[in-house]
Amino acid sequence: MIISHKHKFIFIKNQKTAGTSLEIALSELCGPEDIITPIDPVDEDMRKSLGFKGAQNYLHEPYALTSSPSVIRNMTKMKYFNHIPAIDVKEKLANDDITWNDYYKFSFERNPYDKVISWYYFRYRNEDVLPSMQEFIISLQPVLTGFDLYAIDDIIALDDVFLYEDMSSALAKIADKIGLGSLSLPSYKAKSKFRKNKDHYSKLINNDERVLIESKFRREIDYFGYKF
Repeated sequence: MIISHKHKFIFIKNQKTAGTSLEIALSELCGPEDIITPIDPVDEDMRKSLGFKGAQNYLHEPYALTSSPSVIRNMTKMKYFNHIPAIDVKEKLANDDITWNDYYKFSFERNPYDKVISWYYFRYRNEDVLPSMQEFIISLQPVLTGFDLYAIDDIIALDDVFLYEDMSSALAKIADKIGLGSLSLPSYKAKSKFRKNKDHYSKLINNDERVLIESKFRREIDYFGYKF
């Protein structure tokens, strides 16, 4: 997640939508007052090697030395985190209506069938024995499907939710909205190496699994018109 005061935008990061690669690209644009949440240490090292800004300004404000021990123990608690939902960002900006109302707010969504496959291989990247796809789908928590990251009370709360499948045109629009000549993802592809089977999702998901995905991701499928 990024809140850029320099370029007046808020990026809400969804799961498995090239979000980390986009965060790395956007962090190059950020100023010292912008909020950038931490990413995986390997990706953070890559961001640093590119000379871009790393995680910053995402913790609670420092407490006074006279604060109680219980307060001091929590002084490093994160105020903002990687996949923070829009509703939480809006709440944290409750006394800063200009930032929430006037900044350009955006996120990405991905075909749920393909998203689940990518998620599955990433989730079990270090496992020798993988559970069944059906077990994995059943284990997914509703908030992790994505819709609740960019919607509030089931209504899209951002200015744009782009499709992962239309990345090039999305990047062009984002660049235009925040006043850049262009915007591109880094050649480094975060987390792309974990999916071993590159077959089309229709070859990897059986009918029972398809039905489960459609029950979990009904709002995304209906809103964006995804088809199996």
